[in-house]
Amino acid sequence: MKSIPVILLFILCSCTLFAQYQQSTLMVGGTGGLNITSTGNNSVFSVGLNPSIGVFIADQAALGGILRFTVATSDGSTATNFGIGPFVRYYLDDAESTDRPFFLTANLGYENASISGDFFDSSDGGLFAGGGVGLSFFVTDSVAIDGILGVNYSGLADATTVGVNFGFQVFLSK
Repeated sequence: MKSIPVILLFILCSCTLFAQYQQSTLMVGGTGGLNITSTGNNSVFSVGLNPSIGVFIADQAALGGILRFTVATSDGSTATNFGIGPFVRYYLDDAESTDRPFFLTANLGYENASISGDFFDSSDGGLFAGGGVGLSFFVTDSVAIDGILGVNYSGLADATTVGVNFGFQVFLSK
């Protein structure tokens, strides 16, 4: 278990790091946030964490996979969601023009929810979709902090979530 940080450090040091989002660059990171979910007449406060990994399939355009973890509580019940699916991200500015590029992002996938309350337990699955506009702030040539204003839809609960998420990305190239 102690060797995992050493292995990760070795992998990071063996790659050339740079902030440019050019074809074949690997993007590793994720987002997290506090959101308000609207389901009919109810509003639920939730916390989410979304790790992701992607590769730039063309300059400024990345395609990858995302995991979604969300926990929400309301009126004595707790919902835990886990989802997986692809994402796409497109940077509107090229790497040479700014160190604070805007981007568009979208994702689609399948999620499973486990809901437990005082008088019931339930589990079900369904599709999710989301999108947003974001701003990356590069703190080094290879690490960016992201702010995203996004909307997510869960077909499982017929719920729409609007929120601000923050995250980070590390850009790796061979």
